[in-house]
Formats: sequence, C-alpha cells, structure tokens
Amino acid sequence: MRISMAPSVDQIRSAAALAHSTASLSLKIICMDGTEVIVGRGNDARVNPCHFRKLIGDEEFTERGIELISSLVVIGALRVLGPGLMCVENQGLEHYRFVTVLDLDEVISILEKCVEDDEEEVFEVSLLVDEVLDAVLISATGTGSKSFIEERALTLFEACVLAEIDRDLTKIGDLKSSL
Repeated sequence: MRISMAPSVDQIRSAAALAHSTASLSLKIICMDGTEVIVGRGNDARVNPCHFRKLIGDEEFTERGIELISSLVVIGALRVLGPGLMCVENQGLEHYRFVTVLDLDEVISILEKCVEDDEEEVFEVSLLVDEVLDAVLISATGTGSKSFIEERALTLFEACVLAEIDRDLTKIGDLKSSL
C-alpha cells in the first residue's frame, strides 16, 4: 500500500499502528528530499516501529515532522484490499488488519451493527486500543471460507471509513457554522 502526495496525520498514525502491532509489516518512508527510511524489525530497518510510534504520538514532532514525509509505503502484506486494509499471515491463518481513528465505543457500535456470523462460519475480531496514537487496530479472522471472512472484514472496514468521513464532515460543518 502506497500513501503518496503528503500523507495526512491520520494516515501516518494508522501506518505506525499497523507496523508497531504486526511483526511482518514494515514501512518505507520517503522524505521530501528523497531520503528513504525503513521502519521495521529487519536488518534493513533504520527505525524501530516502537520508536516511530512514539514519535508520531508526540504532538510536537507531529507538527514539525509530518511535513518532511512525501510518501509512505506499507511493506509485507499478503494482499492489500483497499487503502488501509491488508491481509497478513500469522501462524498459518490470514488476518485482515486495519486501523481506525474512531473511538473504541464507535468501533464496537459499528461492529455490532454490521457484522453477523453464519451458522457454520465464524468471524472473529480483536480490537487493540493504541492510546499513544489515539487509534484502534482491528484484526479479523475466523473459521470458514476465505470469501466469508474477507467479505465481513471489508464490510467492517467500509463502515469504519464511512464513520470517519461522516465525523470529519460534521467537524467541518461545525467549524463553518461557528464562523
């Protein structure tokens, strides 16, 4: 997954949360001056995901450092299913992972509304709140066909993205009405 054209703070926070929580993922950060920096756990990494997460979670760095990043590439996913939703392998199982900047209560509400199990197939979701990045990592897997699990992961991902857009539009509307 490549995030280009000066990624937003939320996109960088999401990528940092994914890299921090998923051992198989790394980030390639491309700076405005062309310098490339790998964030990960491998030998080619220049920055540890834990350190990068702390940097991005620091408001002072975010204000200054975000401007230095021209694009960001997430490396190591089996498949990328949308901008921000990826499939990774963990202990022989496929897990669908994404990050949302919605609060935990909103994520749980969305999960309850849009995802249902089948009698023979089960969709399992784990939520990890990252207080440093003010984000929620969602990891989904299950038993049954890959298409069943992937379809539900996409449904949950789309519902969270729409809720984020709605939240942002509401903030813009509130800002306009206060002017």
